Amino acid sequence: MGPRDLSAYNFYDGKRIAFEFESGITVEGLNVTGIRNLNGKLMLIQFTDCTVSYNDEILFSPEDGDFNFAVGKEIVSAFAGPADYRSFDLITHKSESETIRKALSAKDKDLNDLYESVRQLRHGEITKFSLDAVFDLLKKHHPEDWLLPLEIYEMAKEDQLNIANEVLEYLNDLKAKRPKVAHLIKGGIELLKIPVH
Repeated sequence: MGPRDLSAYNFYDGKRIAFEFESGITVEGLNVTGIRNLNGKLMLIQFTDCTVSYNDEILFSPEDGDFNFAVGKEIVSAFAGPADYRSFDLITHKSESETIRKALSAKDKDLNDLYESVRQLRHGEITKFSLDAVFDLLKKHHPEDWLLPLEIYEMAKEDQLNIANEVLEYLNDLKAKRPKVAHLIKGGIELLKIPVH
């Protein structure tokens, strides 16, 4: 609402106002000021000597200080961190908890290296493995992995059809061998706009 709209509802700075929501929550207090964003939309109404109640329960009373009433119908963005950054030491504060890092096995490290090789190939970087070499190593040492073959297929389907067809056949076999993830494989293939066989 703009100032004209607010005045139609008797919302004036420096005047006492009272209103009731459909839920039954009532707000009554002295309207100190409204805070607007750069587009002029009202974001916050500040009340003093304010009481907020629901039925017979007092939710906020004048003894609690000023009441800042957020105005809006939807949240359009959110940011990480404290709402009032001035109240928290974000520069020198050390967290008491640490991120739990699972130690990778040699097999997991090897699989991560294959993923890294595909990433490098995708970005045109030099890597120690070609796409078909990555696929051969994957089949030999990580036959349970289904996501990397999808990535390989995505890269190969444009200009390396011999590899692409072999990977697609492999993925279809993998669906039968791993029924718990078959829907994920099928979804990945569909996402790449490939007809499912």
